[in-house]
Amino acid sequence: MLVKLRVEETPRWRNSALEKLRVGQTPRWRKLRVGETPRWRNSVLKKLRVGENSCWRNSALEKIRVGENSRLRNSALEKLRVGEIPRWRNSSLMKLRVRETARWRNSVLEKTLRWRNSVLEKLRVGESPRWRNSALEKLRVGETPRLRNSPLEKLRVGEAPLWRNSALEKLRVGETACWRNSALENLRVGETPLWRNSALEKLRVGETPRLRNSPLEKYRVGETPRWINSVLEKLRVGETPRWRNSAQEKLRVGETPGWRNSAFEKLPVGEIPRWRNSALDKLRVGETPRWRNSALEKLRAGETPCWRNSAFEKLRAGGTPRWRNSALGKPRAG
Repeated sequence: MLVKLRVEETPRWRNSALEKLRVGQTPRWRKLRVGETPRWRNSVLKKLRVGENSCWRNSALEKIRVGENSRLRNSALEKLRVGEIPRWRNSSLMKLRVRETARWRNSVLEKTLRWRNSVLEKLRVGESPRWRNSALEKLRVGETPRLRNSPLEKLRVGEAPLWRNSALEKLRVGETACWRNSALENLRVGETPLWRNSALEKLRVGETPRLRNSPLEKYRVGETPRWINSVLEKLRVGETPRWRNSAQEKLRVGETPGWRNSAFEKLPVGEIPRWRNSALDKLRVGETPRWRNSALEKLRAGETPCWRNSAFEKLRAGGTPRWRNSALGKPRAG
């Protein structure tokens, strides 16, 4: 791309826009800069000549070391001012200088993506894309699109897709997951699956849908769903689930997980970033953070928070809250 811009050529991903105009002119957003490099790319090209490079996190870490803190965007702006360029842009520009294009740019500059090429070709000949054409044609003849019809058809003829095959195999030996068993049995007898029927029928009679009721019922009778049971069993025997074990093991041996390493381990004096320091300092002295203090103090004194007080007071007086009054179109009750 850099070679093309130097010889005042237009990249391929912009050629399509120029060809579609069919007037031989450059679009308005490009007309004022013909033969020049755009500003947002010119700065990158100039900074690349300096040959400096730094990580997009280095500025944040350096500021934390000196006791300062700024936003993620401030680091990028400061690097641009001093003539540096982030690493995630430098690698792409370096490859373009040596006439090597990355895969994610090569497909756009030299080739057209397959999922876009088919759409563009079909639109040129007046056809609909394949992933839309099937749905439109089937809806016209009163059939169900293949995307939804295939699982139902396979279940009727005794076959099941791979992502449901495990449930069917368990059903044959008398074992199946509860949330799959109801749907498969209802489909065989021609009824509506429970996870759809419960929402429609039970809401009419004032009951709770089975989709939400089943976990509560199992807790009442002492059972726990399988996706929760494994975690509870591990906690009972003193073990930690795998998705939490890695973080706790690293903390036990004095290491910090990678996603927290930059903020905590690299702080030499044990300081905490400013966006966490305020809340922790207040908790250490027994105070509540400011964004919670107002609500908690009012609840302790028996009052209602401000964002609820107006609604309750108006309801007690027989009026309509302001956030409902505008929708109902009624005059505000004094």
